[in-house]
Amino acid sequence: IEKIGYKVVRMQDGDFYSAVYMEYSGPDVQYMIGKYVIPNKCHGPLCVFSDKEAALKFAKRHFMCRVFLCDYIPSSKMSVWAYGGVTLLCGLPKYTRLAKKVKLIEECK
Repeated sequence: IEKIGYKVVRMQDGDFYSAVYMEYSGPDVQYMIGKYVIPNKCHGPLCVFSDKEAALKFAKRHFMCRVFLCDYIPSSKMSVWAYGGVTLLCGLPKYTRLAKKVKLIEECK
């Protein structure tokens, strides 16, 4: 079941990537407007926010980040590969939702 959320992405060389990325954790996920993306092999699920204000607040704390309205397919997993290890959903920012795949729709201002 497709849901609506907010994805925080980092701008780099005109492209959109995961807001939080650790160099040693493998290839970065590249997001595209209008196209679903999935986590890289042995990673995931992807993180989105269910609340626009929470997403905007998170983006302000990270360099070169923007917030996009997105469609996503929820994941049944309760943890995510982040910060070089597994993080439980309860340890992520409030209003974080986990997704099997994410599609950017348009930038939120």
